[in-house]
Amino acid sequence: MSQNCNFIIKENKNLITNFEEKFEKEVLYHKNNPALDYGEDEGFLYVNAKYSKLYIQINETIILLDIDKCTIIEKPILIKQLHELYRLFFDYLENSEYKSDYWKLFEWQEQEIFEYKHSFIDPKEFNAEFVSEFLNKLTKNDLAISVTPESTKTQNSFIKKTWFEVGFQFANGKIYDLIKEKLSHEQIAGTLFKSGRIKIDSYRTWISCSLGKVEKENQNKSIFLRPNANKELNTVISYCKEKNITISEKFKKQCNENGIILN
Repeated sequence: MSQNCNFIIKENKNLITNFEEKFEKEVLYHKNNPALDYGEDEGFLYVNAKYSKLYIQINETIILLDIDKCTIIEKPILIKQLHELYRLFFDYLENSEYKSDYWKLFEWQEQEIFEYKHSFIDPKEFNAEFVSEFLNKLTKNDLAISVTPESTKTQNSFIKKTWFEVGFQFANGKIYDLIKEKLSHEQIAGTLFKSGRIKIDSYRTWISCSLGKVEKENQNKSIFLRPNANKELNTVISYCKEKNITISEKFKKQCNENGIILN
């Protein structure tokens, strides 16, 4: 039927871990290094490959949970992974500038193989409602499994995002204070993000892109120019208000200069 639970758990983990960081890095790489042969768009192919991989892993995970052949230890892990796969596909990719439907055409060509092996969800019928309904059914049918509610997960998930980490340091004024002390962008990154999730130089890039003029291909690293900048920076503002953190006037001014409407 389907592959064993342990294997799928490992596959899910490899895909989920730092997905957004790796995805944006690869897309930027392909934008800066377009393929020379036959005019192929490697960035386009990469995006659709990631869509396909998420689609496959969501299907594999649903099948394993549906046939209920996993251990009591494996099952809650798979359910939590399915929540995260759902988020990456429907909340991250589908709401980003990289949204694409072309992957459905690729997967449809292989659908005969998939149907023979697993009875995957038809790509044309694959949607958030179907997966969400399946997750809700799992939660209702097995109350012993502790699953983080989607609303809570959504509330907390932004904390570890680079846009939030950098945006928070802009909003609370620390970056502006260190600029006033004549620290370089690299020194600011080293001071504020010693224990960061990504390399110091990556934080430095985000700081530099957010402070100065930036080429179009690097706008995703500017907290003020990202496709969802308005929503993201208002999330930062809400967090600061919740924690009673004073919001920098310079940050508000920079938001205004970039057309960000703060709530």
